[in-house]
Amino acid sequence: MSETKKRTNDLPVNSDWARIEIIIRDLDTTAAGLAKMLELKHAENLYQIKKGNYHISRRLARIIHERYPQYSMSWLLLGD
Repeated sequence: MSETKKRTNDLPVNSDWARIEIIIRDLDTTAAGLAKMLELKHAENLYQIKKGNYHISRRLARIIHERYPQYSMSWLLLGD
């Protein structure tokens, strides 16, 4: 995961949205595209994270990690 952090050092990875944004950039997609890739019912959950209303939940982190294991649970949840 440090490789991803190094490539995107313009974003503070202590922000939940910054970590989602890194994934979006890495996968060359959009928030709506990521939601589809993760088979989420709505992209709204991601947009709420962007607004700062929600954090990355354990459930969302697990879904991301299972599909894209290069993103660890601790990085997704804590930025570690």
